[in-house]
Amino acid sequence: MAGTLDASTLRRSMDLFAEALRQHREEIDSLNVFPVPDGDTGTNMLLTQEAVVSELASLDGRTDLRTLGDAISRASLMGARGNSGVILSQVLRGLCERLPDDGLVDPKELAGAIGHASHEADRAVAMPQDGTVLSVLRDAAGAAADAAGDGAGVPDVVEAVLERARRSLAKTREVLPELRRAGVVDAGGKGLVLLFDALRAALVGAALTEPVGPLGPVGISTESEAGAEPDQDFGFEVQYLLEAEQAAVGPLREALAGIGDSLVVVGGGGLYNVHVHTDSPDRAVALGGEAGRLRERSVV
Repeated sequence: MAGTLDASTLRRSMDLFAEALRQHREEIDSLNVFPVPDGDTGTNMLLTQEAVVSELASLDGRTDLRTLGDAISRASLMGARGNSGVILSQVLRGLCERLPDDGLVDPKELAGAIGHASHEADRAVAMPQDGTVLSVLRDAAGAAADAAGDGAGVPDVVEAVLERARRSLAKTREVLPELRRAGVVDAGGKGLVLLFDALRAALVGAALTEPVGPLGPVGISTESEAGAEPDQDFGFEVQYLLEAEQAAVGPLREALAGIGDSLVVVGGGGLYNVHVHTDSPDRAVALGGEAGRLRERSVV
């Protein structure tokens, strides 16, 4: 039924989000000047979301909210690619962890889920910064709490979230020096706006509304023209799935922070996705091996 958030609506929003990322992939890649101007944020978010859509396609159409949420969490964790994909997986996991087991999601439950997603995303990033996707999510969570507290229904809560996320995204251009020099908004933040637009479209049975914007400087201009500074300190991107006890994750995070940046560790229940930029890839892999068992490691 239009205007209600149940399992079928959530499932539809995941399909629409993948569609939006396909439409905006080139744009988001071209905005990717922070934290490293490597032009892959849109691609990595899309690959991560396509893993979710593929997993959901294998489920029965009558799947309840809890089963659906578990599938979204698992698929996004397993399929996460790059810094942006890993953060996205934590956002989706945080959202799904606070949804009810079945039935309809009420406004306060939705606001709580978005707030939990924001908290979990902040916790996953070693050095969270303002002017990024984390700020956009934090502002969106505040809008959800305000709207739900005022007695708004679920569609109006999502509308308020989308509006605040768009305003917050526009502000990122003035917060981070890298974005200000390049004259662009945060790439990951743009992807988050697409997520909320997809949720709104699924709820009310309407089309996606976020327009594809002009291309940014990455992949078009030289880095000097764009005002972006290449990552000269850390030449490798290391990512792997880690099977480990929770107690081992904190020491691993601390050790990796000492040899790199863009560090994100997400997951739970014995399985984690680890991402770091470093100049010591062998050491980053070895540290993971000391913490637990590695799967699907990648060094580029």
